[in-house]
Amino acid sequence: MKKIIIRHDYELSGLLLKNLDGIDVYPVSFFFFLSFFINRKRNVFYYFLLYSVSFLCFFKKKPKIDALIFFDVEDLLAIAKMTLYFNPKKRAIWLWNPLNRMSRSYREKYLRLAKFFGYNLWTFDPEDARMYKINYHPQIYRSDIFLNAPSIEEIGVLFVGQDK
Repeated sequence: MKKIIIRHDYELSGLLLKNLDGIDVYPVSFFFFLSFFINRKRNVFYYFLLYSVSFLCFFKKKPKIDALIFFDVEDLLAIAKMTLYFNPKKRAIWLWNPLNRMSRSYREKYLRLAKFFGYNLWTFDPEDARMYKINYHPQIYRSDIFLNAPSIEEIGVLFVGQDK
């Protein structure tokens, strides 16, 4: 059973999902590498390049996968195109940020698209789970990151904040 996780480009997502047995993990930019420029510039030229390059992936041989998980991906175009491309049997979207951080209209489109494509939505936010009737799971972490570090001074990074 082949499983794929498509994650956000942030390094934290890569760190959390690193070295998962039997699961291929790709950043969303692997498929849509120009989305960064589109989000910043909103230029017709970049849209043309994105659609031209991403359309080419539809002509390659489609891999057979059983499960597709989007981890912290809020790009509707990426979700729609990759769902149509891979056509997985099992589908899930893990939301990292609370849904109220999206604009109301975008949030409604996002939830409709997820329902239309048959995705199970998961969140780390208990309020979102209750309000939008989606699945809840406590925030994930990797305890093995710090196993080889003898002291906190040698790590160089310390998270201080609110657990979502």
